[in-house]
Amino acid sequence: MLIVRLRNLLLNWTDSVAEARLYWNPVWRVYPPAKDDPNPYDTTNSNGEVQYDIAGFPPGEHTLWIVPKYTTTDPVGYWTAIGADVARIYRGLRIQLSIGNQNNVTDARVHSSTMDNGTLVAHVASVKEQVLDVRLRPMWIKSPYNYGRTQKIDMIVVHKTGGDTIGSAINQFLSGGTSAHYLVDRDGQVVKMVLDSQAAGHASHENDQDQSHWGTQTGLAWRSIGIENVGTTKQGLTDAQYQSLTRLIQELMRYHGVPRHRVVGHSDILTDGQGHLSDQRIACPGYQFEWSRLENANPGIGLARTGGGAGGADPVAEFFKSISLGGSPPPALRPGDHDPRMVGGKPRPGRFGGREIKDVTETPIKHLQTWLAEIGYSVGPADGQFNPRMARAVRHFQVHFEGRSDSDTINARTAALIRAVRDANPKAD
Repeated sequence: MLIVRLRNLLLNWTDSVAEARLYWNPVWRVYPPAKDDPNPYDTTNSNGEVQYDIAGFPPGEHTLWIVPKYTTTDPVGYWTAIGADVARIYRGLRIQLSIGNQNNVTDARVHSSTMDNGTLVAHVASVKEQVLDVRLRPMWIKSPYNYGRTQKIDMIVVHKTGGDTIGSAINQFLSGGTSAHYLVDRDGQVVKMVLDSQAAGHASHENDQDQSHWGTQTGLAWRSIGIENVGTTKQGLTDAQYQSLTRLIQELMRYHGVPRHRVVGHSDILTDGQGHLSDQRIACPGYQFEWSRLENANPGIGLARTGGGAGGADPVAEFFKSISLGGSPPPALRPGDHDPRMVGGKPRPGRFGGREIKDVTETPIKHLQTWLAEIGYSVGPADGQFNPRMARAVRHFQVHFEGRSDSDTINARTAALIRAVRDANPKAD
C-alpha cells in the first residue's frame, strides 16, 4: 500500500491539501492544468491523502504529477487570487519514482523542474505500507484580517517580520489580528495573503498610542500595500529577497500608479500617537536594509537622494562652514539645541552642539525641520527647537539613508543628505 499525503509546506500545524489531482504517467500535459484534461486522475480526500495498491504497477521509473485544485505557474503579483474566493493556492509538483520487483517504491524524489514548488519525504523502508509525505508550496494563503479600502492605493510600505521563518509570520496573519498583502521569504519565494483591492492591518493600529503618519496624511493602511520580508532584527535581506522584492514593487508601482517616492519603510511612518516616530518599529525594515538597491533599480524605487533640481543657497551648509572657521571641527547639532531666539523680549544666542554660540544669525534647525517635514517625516512645527520629536525623526531618517540607528545628532554630512533627499523628491502630501 502506498499513501500519498499532501500538506502545506509553510505551516507547521496540519494544513491538508484536499481535492488535489494526482496523475500517474500522464500522456498529455497536466501542469499548468489544461482546460480539457484527457488524463485519468485520483483526488485527495479531506485529509489530503490518496491510497494506492501498486501491485499492478510494472517495475521501473514512473512519474507522479500533483496538481492542486487551485494552482498557477504565474509569479505572485497583483493578479494573484483575483476571481474565485479561495483559502489557498499552491504550486504543482512532479515526483519521479522507482518501483522495484516486489511492487514497492524503492526511491522517490522531486523532479528538478518543480524543485521550488515543494518537498518530499519518502518513507519506503517497509514494503507493506509506504508513505510519501509531500509539502506543497503555497502562493496564496487568505488572511481573515482584510478590510474595505477607503482610499486609492498610492503608497507601498516595506516591512521586516522580526523572525527567521515565514511560518511564524503566516500564523500571525492568520490568527494574530494583523496582516500584510505580501510576504517575501529568505529564498525569494513570495506568498500573498490579502488582495490589493483590500486594506491590510500592517501600518499601525491607529489608536492613541500607535498611528501612521507621512507628510500630512494619517491612516496609511487604507491607501497602501504592505510587503513583509522575512528576517530578524539583526538580519539583512538575502540577494534572492532583494530580487523578488524589487520585481514585486515595480509591478505594483506600474499597475497602481504609485510614484517611487511613495515607497517607504514602516520605520518611516509609525508614530506613538503624539507625533513622535516610534522606536518600536525602528528595525522594520531596519538599518541593514539596503535602500540603495531599490533606488538604483530601473525604474527606481523609494525616496531618491540625488537628482534634485532645487539648487540655490544651502543655509545649513553655510552655517556649518561658518562655525568651523576657527579650525576646530564644527559641532554636531543635538537634542536640546536651538536657533537664536527671543526670551523675555531679549535676544538669546543659539545653542549648537550643547553650547551657546554668539554672533550666529543662521537658523539651521528650523531649516532642517522644514526639510524633514517636506520629505514626509513627522517632525512637528518648524520652531527651531531640537526637541525629542525632531530627534526621533532624525534617528529614523538615519536608519533609512545612512544605515545606522545609534545617533540622533546632525553633522554636516547628515544635514547635506537631508537637503539632498528633500531636493530630489516631490514634497510629501
